[in-house]
Amino acid sequence: MTALVDAMACYAIDRHQIDILSLGCVELEFAFTKDQIAKGGIRHWREIISAAMRLQSQNALGKAGLLV
Repeated sequence: MTALVDAMACYAIDRHQIDILSLGCVELEFAFTKDQIAKGGIRHWREIISAAMRLQSQNALGKAGLLV
């Protein structure tokens, strides 16, 4: 997303001239376990934090796709 915005703003490149290649983005299914929902705590939530970071990455990639 950052590279796309920089290319469009700093170099006046038209969005139709841009192709995006995303490497290393693997989609893994994620679901909350009963322990995570019921107990919480750092031990149970560390996987959820990782999932939130993955979702943020997917969000940025989705926005970049919408722009081009």
